[in-house]
Parts: sequence; C-alpha cells; structure tokens
Amino acid sequence: MRGRILLVARHFEPSRSPGSTPATGLRAPNRRCCKLQGLNILAVCPMWISICARKLVLITLQVAFILISSTNTVSAVDSRETLLVHGSMDLSAMKFLLDGFSQVHPDIDVRYVERSTREVFEGFLEAAQAGRATADVLLSSAMDLQTKLANDGHALAYESPHEQQLPDWAVWRDEAFAFSFEPIVIVYNPSRLDPDMVPTSRYRLIELLNQRPHTFFGKVATFDPNASGVGYLALTQDSEQSPVMHELTTALGQIGVQLFGHSAAMLDRIATGELTLAYNVMGAYALSRARTDPRLAVVLPEDYTLVISRIALVPKTTNHPELAFRFVDFLLSVRGQQILAGPAGLFAIRSGVTGESTMEGLSRAASGVLRPVRVGPGLLVYLDPIKREKFLDRWSNALQRRPAFP
Repeated sequence: MRGRILLVARHFEPSRSPGSTPATGLRAPNRRCCKLQGLNILAVCPMWISICARKLVLITLQVAFILISSTNTVSAVDSRETLLVHGSMDLSAMKFLLDGFSQVHPDIDVRYVERSTREVFEGFLEAAQAGRATADVLLSSAMDLQTKLANDGHALAYESPHEQQLPDWAVWRDEAFAFSFEPIVIVYNPSRLDPDMVPTSRYRLIELLNQRPHTFFGKVATFDPNASGVGYLALTQDSEQSPVMHELTTALGQIGVQLFGHSAAMLDRIATGELTLAYNVMGAYALSRARTDPRLAVVLPEDYTLVISRIALVPKTTNHPELAFRFVDFLLSVRGQQILAGPAGLFAIRSGVTGESTMEGLSRAASGVLRPVRVGPGLLVYLDPIKREKFLDRWSNALQRRPAFP
C-alpha cells in the first residue's frame, strides 16, 4: 500500500505599491475537483488565484485539504501517525517530490502545508513557544530564516550519508541542508519589450529605467522584502554583491515599482501584459513557466546571477525524528535530486545528477558568474533587528524618490 499524501495550502499575497498597506480581504473559497497523475484530488481554492494549465493543484485557505491515496479515492484522515512538513515550495512542484517519497517509503503518510517563507519561520516559533505541535520538517527558500532557527538551537543534528555529494557550503553543522540550486532572475514579456531593450545586467536595467521612465511607470515588479522572506534575502545579498544596488533601487522607485510577495503573482501579470518585467524573480518557477509560455522570457544577469537554495531542517520539537531524517535523505538522494532536476524543475544541487535543471546545466547556461549564497552564520547579519530596520528604511526611502509623472 502506498503512503498517503495530505496537501494543505494557505496562499494570499496581493501586490502593493511602496508605502501602501497590504490588503487583507479574502474572497470566498471555491470548491473544485481535478485529476493529478491518476489520483483524485478535492480542493478548496481562493478565487484570487489564477486558474491556468500549469496550476494542477488548487489551493485552500486554512482548514480545507487535499488527500491523495493509492486507491484513487478522496477519503478522510485516520489515526495513523503522519509526517508533517511545512514548506514554501509551490504544490505544483512539491507534488512530484511527495509522490516520489511515497514510492520509496510506502509505509509513511505525509501531510504537506504550503506556507509563505515568513509563515514557515514565524509559525514554527509561535507554535514552539506556545507548546503546540510543530512540523516535523521545515523547508524554505528563506535561507537566512532557516539558518537562524538552526543557530538559535531549534534544529536536530543529523549526518546524512548524502552530504559528500553536495557542495561544501551546502550543509551547516549537520542541521541546515541546502537541497536545491536556484537562480534569481529578470523576467520580461517579449511582446512588450524590443530585443534591443532587454536588460541583460543590472547596469543595463538602470539605464533602461532612467532613459524611459514614462514607458515603464507602473510596469515593473519585484519582491516586497517586508512580506517575503526570500525577497528580503535576495535584496540583502544584492546589497553585498552589487556596487550599483542603490542606483537600481532609486531607479525602481522613480518608475513606481510594484511589490509582490510571491513569484507566481509577478509571472501571471507579466504574461497578461499588466507588467512588462520583474526583477529578482525565483528562476526555477520562471524558467518552468517560460518553457511552455512564449509570453515569458528569462534573463540570467551577466554581471552576476545570484543563486539561492531551499533549506531543509528537522526541528527539535518533531514527534517523528527518524521519519523526518528519512525525508531529508530523500531530498538529497539521487532519486530526489533527479525529481528536482526533472518534473519539479527546481534545479538539483547534487553533483552527477542529469536532467534539464541541474547545477551543471545552469553553469553552462549563464553568460556571467553564478554567485551561490552559502549556508552559514553569514546569513544572520541582516536579521539583527536594528540592522534589518535600518536596511528596510534605506530601501523604502530610495523607493519614495519619484518624479511628478505620469
């Protein structure tokens, strides 16, 4: 009998302009059924989510759920022990990993809850401090927040047999495990941007925005670092890597940059033409969409391409440490990494893996240098409350320097 997979998601990330208050209103849920790889799925989905072919799994707000079973039926959860995983990975990608894990470990049921990067971090701390049950495994692309949990003593140490096949910077203290290798990219709509205007680097993007502010006013997007953990990580890393980050931030402010909490929302609006381009988008999602959607094109900046990794850790509060370590091992194994490089499209970090999305393949595709973010205490610098506040204040002030048009 195959292990069953319970999928739960909470996803509401509206866009906003700098200085505005994030919206909080939610529309009524929508109840739908669909089929995934021969498995029946029942879901409750917020109406704000775009319905498109790439989104095979529909999302619920809080308590509604999806249950996948080997018998092709939708049923209720019984009293069997279940591994609880909280993560920021889209269900459309995570479903392949969960199905692969279920094939290797048919005796283990898995419940996966999709949350934002900040919800993974803050939700764990809130539950742990209140003495409530927490997830058995935490997965997040906010490398700094995951590292902070490990640094603050919340993670169990485990020496995985797969560590030797990872880059030497990918594991910290046997507690935080990087399991993907994902570029941060620029995305644009080719029908909205002439070929000679494509921003191939941050320098070219600054020049473009400064020369054509009327053309791009309100048509450019990036992450909201106040709402998105991975957005804050990318922005702070850019400030360390790029000598022109202040100039770029000012240029973005002058053309009324739109702020988002998630890559999918930016990609949706670029595809419809509501936006022309977006800076600092999660490249795995962008490249996966661009393969089948001609309205999306991706740039690996030639001055440098920032690369982040999703980090897995097992909290000390887990009720199933042995099962949790099996899950981590699967993520790092050849089989798990082949899924990342193949159907999940999230870029495998393990050497020797074949597929469309691998560390080696990305190195060949990039015209400039790749700069991966190392797992370790260096990620904690900008999490200091005073430094974080000052950094975000400087960023916000730069964005507010707008012209009197349009």
